[in-house]
Amino acid sequence: MANIPPGEEIEVKIRYSQDIHYEDGVYRFVFPMVVGPRYIPPRLSPLPQEGGEGRVRGYVSDALRLSPPALKPGERSGQDISLAVKIDAGVAIKNISCLSHVVDIEQKEPGAAFVKLDSADSIPNKDFVLTYETSGEKVETALLAHKKGREGYFSLIIQPKTGLAPAEMTARELVFVLDTSGSMSGFPIETAKEAIRRFLEGLNPNDTFQIIEFAGNARLLFPKPLVNTRQNIELAREALMNLRGGGGTEMLEGIRLALNTPKDPHRLRIVFFMTDGYIGNEREILAFIEQNLGDSRIFPLGAGSSVNRFLLEEMALLGRGFVQYVRYNEDHVRLQKTIDGFYEKLAKPYLTDLELDWGGLKPADIYPQRIPDLFAGQPLAIHGRYFKAGQGTIAFKGKLAGKPWSKTIAVELPQESAEHEVLGKLWARACI
Repeated sequence: MANIPPGEEIEVKIRYSQDIHYEDGVYRFVFPMVVGPRYIPPRLSPLPQEGGEGRVRGYVSDALRLSPPALKPGERSGQDISLAVKIDAGVAIKNISCLSHVVDIEQKEPGAAFVKLDSADSIPNKDFVLTYETSGEKVETALLAHKKGREGYFSLIIQPKTGLAPAEMTARELVFVLDTSGSMSGFPIETAKEAIRRFLEGLNPNDTFQIIEFAGNARLLFPKPLVNTRQNIELAREALMNLRGGGGTEMLEGIRLALNTPKDPHRLRIVFFMTDGYIGNEREILAFIEQNLGDSRIFPLGAGSSVNRFLLEEMALLGRGFVQYVRYNEDHVRLQKTIDGFYEKLAKPYLTDLELDWGGLKPADIYPQRIPDLFAGQPLAIHGRYFKAGQGTIAFKGKLAGKPWSKTIAVELPQESAEHEVLGKLWARACI
């Protein structure tokens, strides 16, 4: 910052936007307020001379700045902090809570609230953590809009139910495609096998499963998909134990077998593609998926130290899924948490084959262009922009447990609205 006269007081405003973290049915907003004390290892030898090579282990150049003097018991810093949070979720919310601080909560509308830090808890000595939940009893939808000038932006929020009865869950045909090439030896293949075992243990009653392995060629481990029985799961676990990494990586053969094997018309085929992606014919793989996906879904799992992220993220985009990564040499607790999170997101398919009919409204540049499936408790935001204001009813159509489902939503794209200025940025990120 320049051109500040001596002794002048200035005000600095920092703005940022981010997605609120959502997990296990709870939205969580965290605002850091303090940097905790850092342990600085003692120097093992004199500091390196200027121009010398290397650094002495344990040497931290700004140690004094990282660990300022600590206050004595009973003392406090001269700094206070004030904080206010305006929640405009669009859908009904409940159980607003702040376990870190004393707050005042004012909720006059089902989908909005105002939370303010109590003056008695204004010392910035811990992070601020605010949580809230949605109702979770039915599909909730809301449209937030912003328009100032020629272009307007909107976000259509779709919040599915959190708890599903067995009759509401779409039956799945799980196809596990496991890369057993040489580059997958060790950690990558063992991680992929652990993920498969986790999904097998959590199968829904009407699910079936098949396992495909590919290296120099591809093969089905079972003559036909297996139903969810304890005997079949044990059979699959034994088959996984015998798989080892070795040979080439004919990935196209693996994806061809996964997509072209006759499909069960009464189940949603979900392909879990597990690989490090060490191939050079990515364009050929992606072109095949685009032409042969049909109504299957692809969810890649990348395991290793330098996974081919371009390939896996494009596979997920074309396959109407998302990708999960597991880093090399993660400790067991973190590894298990990552795999469990991947499983939980996909455990309960709710609404599939979703489409939106905007009627007389004419929004432009909507993302994602193909609406992904809704899984229990996993919210979805559709971002778009518009040039012409208007009111109307949009039709939301899909399948619930394989049967037709629909819902109509009354929406308004306002001619002018100063609220929700961040929607333009969210649309731009989705566009990119």
